Amino acid sequence: MMKLNLNPNKVLLVLVIVLCSKFISAQISTKWGFGASLNPMMTGALNYSSSNEMMDTIQNYKMYCDSISTKENWHTTIGISGFVTYQFSKKLKIQTGITYLNVGHQRPLKNLQYSNKTYKGIGSGFNNGVIQEQTNIERNIDLNYRYQYLQIPVLFNYHIKRSGDFLINYSLTAGFGIDILLNHDIHAVLGEGFTIDDMKEFFIDSTGFKANPIAINFMLGSTIGYKISKKIDFLFQPMIGFFPMSVSSNQIKALPWYVSANVGFVYSFVK
Repeated sequence: MMKLNLNPNKVLLVLVIVLCSKFISAQISTKWGFGASLNPMMTGALNYSSSNEMMDTIQNYKMYCDSISTKENWHTTIGISGFVTYQFSKKLKIQTGITYLNVGHQRPLKNLQYSNKTYKGIGSGFNNGVIQEQTNIERNIDLNYRYQYLQIPVLFNYHIKRSGDFLINYSLTAGFGIDILLNHDIHAVLGEGFTIDDMKEFFIDSTGFKANPIAINFMLGSTIGYKISKKIDFLFQPMIGFFPMSVSSNQIKALPWYVSANVGFVYSFVK
């Protein structure tokens, strides 16, 4: 008869590995989920100057700063998110991941006339940024101030209600985001029938709103999940986001805000 020579330590190690894998598998199958969403949003900013004198001597900046609170508009953008969820308790689910976030505001310059200033970098030559032609057409420029971030959100979803057929779940959502600056510019779009140097659009890197490399924002909203199948949920997550501290590091302060709606799907590892 063949005799098995089993090492007790090796047997114990195998048992531990099997038990741990079973435990990890059970945890993943019941508590974790993965999702992705598109994030259409409306965004603007509260802007103000902390000083009567600008650090930059370009007069364009001061001209905008003098009336910055009355001429700003909101504009629309879209982002994208990938995230994971973890069911911390029966009521609380934690959500985190990576989001591309594009916030800012828009400032329209209306009915520009000969010798009016636009913005340094619009047009070329000695008088760039200044209207150099006389014409009867109406000349308008939309200046889209953009702060583009890679955001790491940390959201807490607190379950409050489930529909009678158990297909829809409602939660309150709150949390914060750590925002890493990717790019910062002004996208100038010229109005109908109006060109400068035969161009309709300009991307301006030096904006007068020198951006901090890291920013933080808070978020508040809700989460609605609709169960498509046992493992897949449709996600609708309307949110309000705001930056409590200026995202710029010079004397023109910018406090972006946004209203967004994450629309996507979540895959859950349920049994």
